[in-house]
Amino acid sequence: MATLSWWHRLARVDPELRTRPKARSAIAIFLGVAFVWLNGLLARSVHQWTGVAFEADALWDSVALQAAFSIVWALAALAGMWNSTKRSHRSGWIGFAALLGVVVVKLFVVDLSQLSTGAKIGTFLVVGVLLLVVGYLSPVPPSRDPETGRPGVDEAAPAEGGSS
Repeated sequence: MATLSWWHRLARVDPELRTRPKARSAIAIFLGVAFVWLNGLLARSVHQWTGVAFEADALWDSVALQAAFSIVWALAALAGMWNSTKRSHRSGWIGFAALLGVVVVKLFVVDLSQLSTGAKIGTFLVVGVLLLVVGYLSPVPPSRDPETGRPGVDEAAPAEGGSS
């Protein structure tokens, strides 16, 4: 939280900070570290709350951890996509959409083979509802015009001041 607060204060002082290539790399690294930290937090919480041994094999076979991964990753993708839509940041939106794609692949590859019937149904329902919420709350931001850096104009829209 301190790093995030510091970053926002820097961005207020220098509004162009987020558009610099090194700053974008720093944001990606920060998000990656935060994602790893979140997964560690989930693993530790499952260990503490369900009594699963804190060993890689035991945690991987845990129904609670697999369901938690699917749901929390989908929530993180929803939050990131919503924030990216709000800030008109298309590449960020695409990155979080990729995380959502990983969740869907995980549902079919891992969860269908490892989870019990009740956990499968619950996880699929929760992730499905989150997919609906994503579709409603965060449409894809428009691409940016390379010359001006502003959001591009939709070609299908009539020109301003023109007759139709």
